[in-house]
Amino acid sequence: DRGIENYLAALNSKNDGLIESAIMNLMKLKTLHPSRDYAKIMSTLDQLTQKTSNKTIRYEAFILLHYLQYPEHFNWIQSREDQPLDELLATLVVRIHQQTE
Repeated sequence: DRGIENYLAALNSKNDGLIESAIMNLMKLKTLHPSRDYAKIMSTLDQLTQKTSNKTIRYEAFILLHYLQYPEHFNWIQSREDQPLDELLATLVVRIHQQTE
């Protein structure tokens, strides 16, 4: 799928802003298209969680990776096309912290 290939290219970029943007947009894509195949994305995210020096990217990649791997843990996420990306990430972060307390 060409869209996934474009996201992979962005995730493999040396530009942190492009990587973060790709992560945020992939969160939104997963919410709107939950049954899509994200296997290639998951592999790249796993590498980001382990190898990137940017802590924010590591954390965001970790959250998205778990969202893709365990969607049943995120069944509370609403599929809203108009939801701002930063709001979606903030909601994910808060819920993950609540679940780990």
